Amino acid sequence: AFDGAQVKQDLPADRAEVKVGIQANLNSQWSITGQVAGQKGRNDYGDLSGSLLVRYSW
Repeated sequence: AFDGAQVKQDLPADRAEVKVGIQANLNSQWSITGQVAGQKGRNDYGDLSGSLLVRYSW
């Protein structure tokens, strides 16, 4: 609850998820990672998400 207001997601019990990603080391200091995920379920439920990470190490 947030300040007395409840947040609720009505997610279907039956849903499927597919997730793909890639990781690459550009050199000894830089790397990059990307990911995309999708969900599909009953009652026209669908969700698509993604992320991108760029990392620098020293």
